[in-house]
Amino acid sequence: MVHRIHQVMGNAALGEMCETCAECCRHYPFVELSQDDIHALGKVTGLRFDAFTNPKRKRVEEYFLKFKENGDCFFLDDNYSCGVYEARPGVCRDYPSTPSQNKVCSANRRQFQSDDSGLA
Repeated sequence: MVHRIHQVMGNAALGEMCETCAECCRHYPFVELSQDDIHALGKVTGLRFDAFTNPKRKRVEEYFLKFKENGDCFFLDDNYSCGVYEARPGVCRDYPSTPSQNKVCSANRRQFQSDDSGLA
């Protein structure tokens, strides 16, 4: 789906739309992290894994990404930019990958295109 969005809108427009939306980085509380995700995020940020993770279960080494009190991703900055874009977790790389995620992105894409066409 992301590839199809890139084909329709082009990389620059998609990037601009994502930067003004960042809906996928807000109020998405259960971002599961693989051990590879945790390693990459730790390497890029220099943080210990427990600074940006919450345990999924008490006795199993599975983790969720922490979110800020306002519901934003731990790594989302005030300009809706990803602070760890190159090392972002797999679920973030694959977004949108479900029908409900596609629905959100499609609605936001239509809004972005409508706003953009009003400026011309």
